[in-house]
Amino acid sequence: MIYADPRITPSPTVEDLAAKLARAESVVHDMTAVIAAKCEQEMKLSEQIADAIGTMLELDTSDMELPELVAALIDVARIEKASAQVASMEPEDAPGVFMVLDSNGRLTGPTHDTAKKARDHVELLAAKREGHRFVVARRIAICSTSVAVDWKED
Repeated sequence: MIYADPRITPSPTVEDLAAKLARAESVVHDMTAVIAAKCEQEMKLSEQIADAIGTMLELDTSDMELPELVAALIDVARIEKASAQVASMEPEDAPGVFMVLDSNGRLTGPTHDTAKKARDHVELLAAKREGHRFVVARRIAICSTSVAVDWKED
Protein backbone atom coordinates (compact mmCIF):
# COMPACT_ATOMS: atom_id res chain seq x y z
CA MET A 1 0.00 0.00 0.00
CA ILE A 2 1.32 3.42 -0.96
CA TYR A 3 0.86 6.28 1.45
CA ALA A 4 0.70 9.85 0.22
CA ASP A 5 3.11 12.29 1.80
CA PRO A 6 0.98 15.05 3.43
CA ARG A 7 3.72 17.61 2.84
CA ILE A 8 3.36 17.28 -0.90
CA THR A 9 0.33 18.95 -2.40
CA PRO A 10 -0.97 17.91 -5.76
CA SER A 11 -0.31 20.28 -8.63
CA PRO A 12 -3.37 22.29 -9.65
CA THR A 13 -4.83 21.46 -12.99
CA VAL A 14 -5.24 23.93 -15.80
CA GLU A 15 -9.00 23.93 -15.21
CA ASP A 16 -8.48 24.82 -11.53
CA LEU A 17 -6.20 27.70 -12.46
CA ALA A 18 -8.64 28.94 -15.10
CA ALA A 19 -11.51 28.89 -12.58
CA LYS A 20 -9.45 30.83 -10.00
CA LEU A 21 -8.42 33.35 -12.65
CA ALA A 22 -12.05 33.83 -13.72
CA ARG A 23 -13.09 34.44 -10.07
CA ALA A 24 -10.26 36.94 -9.61
CA GLU A 25 -11.24 38.77 -12.82
CA SER A 26 -14.86 38.91 -11.63
CA VAL A 27 -13.82 40.40 -8.26
CA VAL A 28 -11.60 42.98 -9.96
CA HIS A 29 -14.41 43.91 -12.35
CA ASP A 30 -16.88 44.32 -9.46
CA MET A 31 -14.42 46.44 -7.44
CA THR A 32 -13.73 48.64 -10.47
CA ALA A 33 -17.46 49.22 -10.96
CA VAL A 34 -17.91 50.16 -7.28
CA ILE A 35 -14.94 52.56 -7.38
CA ALA A 36 -16.21 54.17 -10.60
CA ALA A 37 -19.67 54.68 -9.07
CA LYS A 38 -18.13 56.25 -5.95
CA CYS A 39 -15.97 58.58 -8.06
CA GLU A 40 -19.02 59.63 -10.07
CA GLN A 41 -20.96 60.37 -6.87
CA GLU A 42 -18.04 62.40 -5.51
CA MET A 43 -17.80 64.35 -8.78
CA LYS A 44 -21.53 65.19 -8.72
CA LEU A 45 -21.30 66.26 -5.09
CA SER A 46 -18.24 68.43 -5.85
CA GLU A 47 -20.09 70.12 -8.71
CA GLN A 48 -23.14 70.79 -6.51
CA ILE A 49 -21.01 72.32 -3.75
CA ALA A 50 -18.99 74.37 -6.25
CA ASP A 51 -22.18 75.73 -7.82
CA ALA A 52 -23.67 76.56 -4.42
CA ILE A 53 -20.70 78.32 -2.82
CA GLY A 54 -18.75 79.58 -5.82
CA THR A 55 -20.23 83.08 -5.57
CA MET A 56 -19.69 83.26 -1.81
CA LEU A 57 -16.00 82.34 -2.03
CA GLU A 58 -15.11 84.77 -4.80
CA LEU A 59 -12.71 82.08 -6.02
CA ASP A 60 -12.60 79.79 -9.04
CA THR A 61 -14.03 76.54 -7.71
CA SER A 62 -13.89 74.62 -10.99
CA ASP A 63 -10.59 72.90 -10.19
CA MET A 64 -11.15 72.35 -6.47
CA GLU A 65 -11.39 68.81 -5.13
CA LEU A 66 -14.17 67.67 -2.78
CA PRO A 67 -12.12 68.04 0.47
CA GLU A 68 -11.17 71.62 -0.50
CA LEU A 69 -14.77 72.48 -1.31
CA VAL A 70 -16.03 71.02 1.97
CA ALA A 71 -13.37 72.98 3.90
CA ALA A 72 -14.40 76.18 2.11
CA LEU A 73 -18.06 75.47 2.87
CA ILE A 74 -17.22 74.98 6.55
CA ASP A 75 -15.31 78.31 6.54
CA VAL A 76 -18.32 80.09 5.04
CA ALA A 77 -20.61 78.54 7.66
CA ARG A 78 -18.27 79.57 10.50
CA ILE A 79 -18.05 83.15 9.25
CA GLU A 80 -21.82 83.41 8.84
CA LYS A 81 -22.43 81.99 12.31
CA ALA A 82 -19.88 84.32 13.91
CA SER A 83 -21.35 87.32 12.09
CA ALA A 84 -24.86 86.39 13.20
CA GLN A 85 -23.74 85.96 16.81
CA VAL A 86 -21.97 89.32 16.82
CA ALA A 87 -24.93 91.05 15.18
CA SER A 88 -27.35 89.61 17.73
CA MET A 89 -25.24 90.83 20.65
CA GLU A 90 -24.71 94.39 19.48
CA PRO A 91 -27.32 97.12 19.28
CA GLU A 92 -27.49 98.73 15.84
CA ASP A 93 -26.96 102.27 17.03
CA ALA A 94 -24.01 101.52 19.34
CA PRO A 95 -20.76 103.23 18.40
CA GLY A 96 -18.27 100.76 17.16
CA VAL A 97 -15.01 100.08 15.41
CA PHE A 98 -14.47 97.87 12.40
CA MET A 99 -11.61 95.41 12.27
CA VAL A 100 -10.22 93.27 9.48
CA LEU A 101 -9.58 89.65 10.43
CA ASP A 102 -7.72 87.04 8.42
CA SER A 103 -9.00 83.50 7.88
CA ASN A 104 -7.53 82.43 11.22
CA GLY A 105 -9.41 85.18 13.07
CA ARG A 106 -6.31 87.29 13.71
CA LEU A 107 -6.49 91.07 13.54
CA THR A 108 -4.71 92.49 10.50
CA GLY A 109 -3.88 96.15 10.47
CA PRO A 110 -5.52 99.05 12.27
CA THR A 111 -9.13 99.44 13.37
CA HIS A 112 -11.46 101.60 11.28
CA ASP A 113 -14.30 103.91 12.25
CA THR A 114 -16.53 102.97 9.28
CA ALA A 115 -17.32 99.73 7.47
CA LYS A 116 -16.36 101.34 4.14
CA LYS A 117 -12.83 102.10 5.36
CA ALA A 118 -12.49 98.53 6.62
CA ARG A 119 -13.69 97.11 3.27
CA ASP A 120 -11.24 99.36 1.42
CA HIS A 121 -8.49 97.95 3.64
CA VAL A 122 -9.66 94.40 2.75
CA GLU A 123 -9.40 95.22 -0.96
CA LEU A 124 -5.82 96.40 -0.49
CA LEU A 125 -4.91 93.27 1.47
CA ALA A 126 -6.63 90.98 -1.03
CA ALA A 127 -4.70 92.58 -3.89
CA LYS A 128 -1.41 91.90 -2.10
CA ARG A 129 -2.25 88.39 -0.88
CA GLU A 130 -4.13 86.47 -3.55
CA GLY A 131 -6.11 83.51 -2.29
CA HIS A 132 -6.34 84.79 1.27
CA ARG A 133 -9.73 85.55 2.78
CA PHE A 134 -10.52 88.43 5.09
CA VAL A 135 -13.55 89.32 7.17
CA VAL A 136 -14.73 92.70 8.42
CA ALA A 137 -15.93 92.47 12.01
CA ARG A 138 -17.73 95.17 13.97
CA ARG A 139 -16.98 95.60 17.64
CA ILE A 140 -19.00 97.93 19.80
CA ALA A 141 -17.19 100.47 21.88
CA ILE A 142 -17.50 99.60 25.53
CA CYS A 143 -17.14 101.73 28.58
CA SER A 144 -15.38 100.29 31.57
CA THR A 145 -15.92 101.84 34.97
CA SER A 146 -13.77 101.30 37.98
CA VAL A 147 -15.07 101.69 41.48
CA ALA A 148 -12.79 102.63 44.36
CA VAL A 149 -13.80 101.54 47.82
CA ASP A 150 -12.32 103.14 50.92
CA TRP A 151 -12.01 100.81 53.83
CA LYS A 152 -12.41 102.25 57.25
CA GLU A 153 -11.54 100.41 60.38
CA ASP A 154 -13.21 101.24 63.66
